Amino acid sequence: MSARALTVALEVGLNADAARGIDYYMANVVDALAEVDSRNRYVLFSYFFKEYARKRARLPLQRRANFENVVRRFPERFVRLLDRDWGLPLVQRVLLRRPADVYHVLGGGSLPHLKGIKTVVTFFDLAVEAFPADGKPPEPGKRIADPCTYDLAKRADCLLATGEHTKKDLMRYYGVAPEKIAVIPTGVNTKVFRPRTPAVLRET
Repeated sequence: MSARALTVALEVGLNADAARGIDYYMANVVDALAEVDSRNRYVLFSYFFKEYARKRARLPLQRRANFENVVRRFPERFVRLLDRDWGLPLVQRVLLRRPADVYHVLGGGSLPHLKGIKTVVTFFDLAVEAFPADGKPPEPGKRIADPCTYDLAKRADCLLATGEHTKKDLMRYYGVAPEKIAVIPTGVNTKVFRPRTPAVLRET
């Protein structure tokens, strides 16, 4: 008997006003999942307040039958205060309002306080810790440059690192146990890139 289908909430909030690497990564992950997985259910979740219409138009949304798009207009500062700082499950009960087995923060942001849901966070690098502005090296649990990122690493059930070097930095700077980290290298978007074969070289 096969395992039951899962419901995965993917946090796909915007990283910046202009698309950066993380934003392309999120869009590619969503498109790839839509192509290869028609069994599990996905909730593409985001929230923001200012410039709502413009930001919503840039989200990596999907129209597949097993995908649901949940986008709320809600001030981020209230989420930071009530959920992140006070520990109230605001995101789960007020904004998401969907049952989920897994909540995955694809890039940046903060991990909400969730009950009965496994949590996953993707890490691309820890450059802010490896190259601190004041030049002083961090100490796990004591002196760190980014408290929000540290909170993500400590509270998530599983961390996805996009490379072995990032895994080593998570262990070194944040004291994360190696068994809590899975390395999944970023892939290549074959719709954009292709091998430089002789035929391709003749076209350039």
